Amino acid sequence: MKFVNNIVKPALLVTTAVALTACTGSKKEETKKVSTSNVSGIMSNAQLSNATKAEKLAAIAEQLFTLTNFMHSVELADMALSLDPNNAKALFYKKAAAPMMNLKGLVTRVQPQLDLVQKAELQKQIDNFPDSALKTFLLDGKEDIRSEKDMQVFLDLYITAMNDMRVFLKNNKNIEITLNANDWSWTGFLARANEECGVDYTFDGQIEEVQCPLKKAGEIKMNAADMEALQHMYGGMQFYFSLLNAYDLSGVQALSQLPEDKRESMTSKETFNFLSQFKDFGVYRASSQLDKIAEMGLDFTRAAKWAFTMQSTLCKKGYESVKNRPGFLFNKGLCMDIENPQEASKELALIELVLNGGAIPIKDDNGDSTGIMVKPVLLFTNPVKDIKALKPTFETCSNDSYIEGITSITDPTLNGVFPGGELNMLLKSSHDSNCAESELY
Repeated sequence: MKFVNNIVKPALLVTTAVALTACTGSKKEETKKVSTSNVSGIMSNAQLSNATKAEKLAAIAEQLFTLTNFMHSVELADMALSLDPNNAKALFYKKAAAPMMNLKGLVTRVQPQLDLVQKAELQKQIDNFPDSALKTFLLDGKEDIRSEKDMQVFLDLYITAMNDMRVFLKNNKNIEITLNANDWSWTGFLARANEECGVDYTFDGQIEEVQCPLKKAGEIKMNAADMEALQHMYGGMQFYFSLLNAYDLSGVQALSQLPEDKRESMTSKETFNFLSQFKDFGVYRASSQLDKIAEMGLDFTRAAKWAFTMQSTLCKKGYESVKNRPGFLFNKGLCMDIENPQEASKELALIELVLNGGAIPIKDDNGDSTGIMVKPVLLFTNPVKDIKALKPTFETCSNDSYIEGITSITDPTLNGVFPGGELNMLLKSSHDSNCAESELY
């Protein structure tokens, strides 16, 4: 169960937080039902063009995009897209809901991971959970997540859904969308509008004119800047889950089931040897989309350069404030606190060099080059295919057996990351330094 908690809980939290970024609302919500008569009336109206029908269906999908009804929202979005594949609002909500759609049946699917006590506790929670479309959605599945591999396949689909949303945002910055409040999000929309009409001050402490344009309180606009920022929010999540899912975790569940005292007393060497008994442990998983990290990084550097040149528009007040972009999704502005523009440009150029495969020197504690070159991007574009094959050598300090470290691996280049093959020297040096430091205490 601990394995499930560590993997699934972040997925649930992150998906809900980001997919509903524009729809923060009240805590209570009544389950909505799709009005079939309204939908049928739209579909059968011969006087409406397909594009107009799609707009009306997308509007209904928007009203259903809530924590308990997002699955119905997707149904309406699909209908809209069947009539107009380019309908921006339908595409947005379909892509935004996709990570959550992968949670279908999850409560049932993870049952094999639970012991009898945990199953009983979960059943109590299920029984007390209000009957709703969300409850049906989360229970609608088979008990099929039985291993680490099964869980990682689930995460693959989750990553793919986030990547699809990220790519959609990347490729559609020219479209502008107005999000409209629904029953669930209305409270959040109104709170934003009230915040935007609060008192603000000039740099010299004078009160600026207060304006409260509540006429548009039920709307949130999105333009290229919002699409850009949202793209990199999804990119950040994709980065995290791709790293988490990059290598096969077979054996982790068995390790977690060892008696606690035995598990906690195991050395790093013993832990590695235990996991190495599982033939697939540590094998690279291309389906994690680790190779997309370099692309996402380059997109981010380009966005940073663009945002820097647009600060007068994106951050009108020069600091974060709801007065910067009232009415927009990122209403507090996209502000960059850069004291030295030239230094910032150099840092971005260095990041681009690394992401394009360039080598950079490792620096010592004084900031001077050690002469050892490294190509960090190869960790993502040319990853080690099997961690077990590195056969790390573990050593403990002669004066303190509790301090343990890796002092060498079979490939001192780490698949080209260290072109000169100096990794083992660095590992040994780091371990010796830790041992010497321990002697001082």
